[in-house]
Amino acid sequence: MTSPRLDSCQGKAVGILLLVFLAGTGSGILGNRVYQNTVQAEPIHDPSGDWHDSETALQQLQEELDLDGEQVTKVKTILDECIMMEAELLSKIKYMKADGRDRILVLLDNQQRVKFQDVLHEVSDK
Repeated sequence: MTSPRLDSCQGKAVGILLLVFLAGTGSGILGNRVYQNTVQAEPIHDPSGDWHDSETALQQLQEELDLDGEQVTKVKTILDECIMMEAELLSKIKYMKADGRDRILVLLDNQQRVKFQDVLHEVSDK
């Protein structure tokens, strides 16, 4: 048998622990959302991102490096090859993602499939 005072203290302790736990959970959720909306939302400048258009990149290189005619021709060939390889790699990545998604879906039951699709939509919206 415990005393009423001890029961009261135990109830208060449980209440305080629950309050601290909920406050920590809430601040963690809020902090995560703030992080996702600020830090992750900031675009990272990819210096090579301006080179997806080989003509623009070639013109910039020609002006800044004072390339001669032969160099311009060779650099243009290299840029075109790199852009084509990048497109091929992006296509392969897209295929691999779809293949992985399809292989996972085969393993799941109907309810899990719906949840999995929801998760994929959430990830793709970010």
